Amino acid sequence: MNRTTADYNPIIDDSDFLEFESSPSNEIVVSDLSSRNPNIEFDEQLASAQQQLKELKKQEEQIENQKAELELLRQMQSAFNRGKVEMLDNLQHAITLLERERLDAEQRILQYSRAQSTFKRTLDSIGSLNPEDCPHSKLHDELTQANTQIEDARDEYMRTLKHLDNLNTQEDQSNSEGDSITHLSTTSIGLRNFQYWFKSGFAFSLPIIVFVMFIYITYKYIL
Repeated sequence: MNRTTADYNPIIDDSDFLEFESSPSNEIVVSDLSSRNPNIEFDEQLASAQQQLKELKKQEEQIENQKAELELLRQMQSAFNRGKVEMLDNLQHAITLLERERLDAEQRILQYSRAQSTFKRTLDSIGSLNPEDCPHSKLHDELTQANTQIEDARDEYMRTLKHLDNLNTQEDQSNSEGDSITHLSTTSIGLRNFQYWFKSGFAFSLPIIVFVMFIYITYKYIL
């Protein structure tokens, strides 16, 4: 049977159509493709793992920084709480002590003012005694009365000093208990020596007073 060109089918008519000659170059190309794909995939996985590791390290650093910042804030908050409580207690205690010291100081000032007024009044009274100006007939009575006033003044003087010394003793006891504010050492020493100097002054003056009175009486009535 004769067939035209249009009826030609290479698959049917050409027995060599499906047969091709394999060449070494084709085998190399296939071999290269099959051997390169696993390496590329491994490199990509390695790069991805390294990137994830970097991100994890970065996150770890951020977490550590946040942790350090939180610890610092905790320490600062703790220091603030302790300092606040400490200063509130100290200030409240100091206010209480100062109030008590103020009241004690006002009481001492009041007692000192009274003692000062008493001493001034007694000073004027003793200074006005002049028994030598009276007539001879009344000298005995005047001297007796003057000596009585001096003895009364002495008793009042010693009683006042003892009272002031008791005030200072109470202050020293309060200081020894550690409940009062620290005072100036010079002021404390001056207050503690208050009675001593008054007693010493009177002790120094008494022999002179007796001697002068003895000379006056001897000169007035014997000579």
